[in-house]
Amino acid sequence: MMIFAFFFFTDGGCKNTIHSTFFSPDQKHKIVLHNYDCGATTGFSTHISLIESDEMIDGAGNTFVADDDHGKARSHPSFDTLIDVNIEWLDNRTVKITYDKLARVFEEDERVDGIDIKYVRK
Repeated sequence: MMIFAFFFFTDGGCKNTIHSTFFSPDQKHKIVLHNYDCGATTGFSTHISLIESDEMIDGAGNTFVADDDHGKARSHPSFDTLIDVNIEWLDNRTVKITYDKLARVFEEDERVDGIDIKYVRK
């Protein structure tokens, strides 16, 4: 019973909010821009997941995770719970992610599922 309670309380407080989805030109993959909120004791964080087109996100981002470092980085112009970030598919195998240079980055993978990711800090 204690094991059940541990998993229930440690995972149950987090929620994903999807803000945008960007499909690759060949429609085989997608980038999901979302925030993963784990309650009042944590701030909002920007997550990017790169997955196959028919998959759903499950938990935190698998490609990029950052926050505004206590208000230092600019907010996204359309979604105030995200940092200012721009996502662009360059071709079927390459994505460019541009984000605010003042963001505090926790994860920045350069390759996910055979897709190369190029980052630009502005």
